[in-house]
Amino acid sequence: MDLNLRDKYWPQADDQDRLRVAGARALSAFCILAGLAGGAVTLLNLQYLPDFAAQIASGGVAALVCAAAPILINGSNQFYLRSRVLGYGVLALLAALSIWEGDLYNPANFLLIPSVMTFTLVLGFRDGAAAMLVALGSILATGAMGWADADQPTEAAEYGALAAAAIFAFAGGIVFRREMISALEALSAQKAAADRANRAKSEFLANMSHELRTPLNGVIGMATVLEASALEPEQQRAVDAIKSSGSDLLSSLNDVLDMSRIEADELELELVEFIPRAVIDRVSGRQAPVAANAGLALTISPAPGADLDALRRGDPARLAQLLDKLIANAIKFTQNGGVEVSIEPLSPGEGLAVEVRDTGCGISADKLDEIFEPFVQGDNSMSRRYGGAGLGLALSKRIVAAMGGVMRVKSVLGEGSVFRAEIPLPRAD
Repeated sequence: MDLNLRDKYWPQADDQDRLRVAGARALSAFCILAGLAGGAVTLLNLQYLPDFAAQIASGGVAALVCAAAPILINGSNQFYLRSRVLGYGVLALLAALSIWEGDLYNPANFLLIPSVMTFTLVLGFRDGAAAMLVALGSILATGAMGWADADQPTEAAEYGALAAAAIFAFAGGIVFRREMISALEALSAQKAAADRANRAKSEFLANMSHELRTPLNGVIGMATVLEASALEPEQQRAVDAIKSSGSDLLSSLNDVLDMSRIEADELELELVEFIPRAVIDRVSGRQAPVAANAGLALTISPAPGADLDALRRGDPARLAQLLDKLIANAIKFTQNGGVEVSIEPLSPGEGLAVEVRDTGCGISADKLDEIFEPFVQGDNSMSRRYGGAGLGLALSKRIVAAMGGVMRVKSVLGEGSVFRAEIPLPRAD
């Protein structure tokens, strides 16, 4: 219930309808303050209750209506209609209280001024102008009553100042609203252009990756055929270099293709039953020789409660891709020591937490957010020293997010890093 009330009084941001959210928040701010002010005035006037019972009761009702208005208005598909109905009701009540009081300086007249600005900001020129006319009419009526009262005459300057305040509130509100609408339209146009450019870029990358992968697979395939023939040692080394370079390039192209799919919201995830241990063993089989060639120890340590032999539902291919990326990244940036992979259970039966810990170069604290951006590494020197396009961690975080999980990182410069991926993988029935 608290969450619902919070959303009612301060609606969540909505990129598709920023103007309505801004209006709803402005309305909430006015209603809360008007409710508090009206309630305070009502309490202060309770001592006059025997003589002015109707006026004080009406003021209290108006305060309650203002305080409760966001609950009735915000979150509805009829936001603007309900705002008008309740808004004009409050305006009419304030004007009636003001004329009933017959005094230019009564609280209702002063509450009409912010009402004009709020009406203008939320509903626009016509409704703001109508609210201004109501305020001016109330001020004129109570000012005339003051002029007619010989005991408490109203000075023309005082009347003019209050009327000018209503006009200024309307003018300021309408100028701000129009500028805000203009800014939102420009922002929407820029966002649409950026989205079109991003889609075009993603389509281009996807098409180019596909066009490059086809001949590259041919090169790798022919190198494999050549490898099976009788070769001299020097020729064998050349073929191995061709296959290794081709495989590295194919991996980079696959990363670019996956990133373009993610940015175009076209990454597809499977939901099948699988055994996590089988996936982890395959990844370990691929990465252990790489770590050994780098002079590193690769250890995988499942926690007792992880139960890697139980059937779970998820995408085993993407889980394997994630583990490959994290382990390969750890090996790449570690010169001495080793890489440790620990696997822990999340809440019972709901998923797994995978931590990849290395003893590598580490990452400075000010770079921890940047390393998950595409084509970015810890610093430019890393790109030159270690190579790579800087897509591994960006892809890893996006894959985890697509699977409904979260990625965290802790690192100490010069001591190593810990990447933790918490992935929902519910047990299969």
